[in-house]
Amino acid sequence: LLPVGQYATMLYGIVDRQNNTFAYASAACTSPVMGNTATGEARYLDGSGVPLGVIRDARYETREVAFDKNSFLLLYSDALIETTLDNGQFLCEAGLLKMLQDTVLEGGRDIDLAAQIADQFMDRAPAKLDDDFTIVSLQAANIPSAG
Repeated sequence: LLPVGQYATMLYGIVDRQNNTFAYASAACTSPVMGNTATGEARYLDGSGVPLGVIRDARYETREVAFDKNSFLLLYSDALIETTLDNGQFLCEAGLLKMLQDTVLEGGRDIDLAAQIADQFMDRAPAKLDDDFTIVSLQAANIPSAG
């Protein structure tokens, strides 16, 4: 479906509330961020994989991490980390983790994490972005339990 020379990135994931896990496969997406709403600690997950449309019979590894009642997951497009901000620099990996930690510790576990990060980003980004901007958060405390 894609023209020659173009590709797409993707992440497919499943949150299993019974086993407290997040299983996912990635096709060269931005590295998802997994964190803890109680401590604010966050880390990058592996977003590597073959982009969609590059190899016809590509295979994708399923990765699995713990996802308990204090977990959050942040998914975002590359505009978040590849846009020049008002300080003339990109939001570096360490900068995003710090922003997440500060936001979680200030707002608690019931905040809309994606909205908070998006607001902070847009306050520092140019009025017109050169790329699409998408951000989504999953927070275990806000996901209904199965059963």
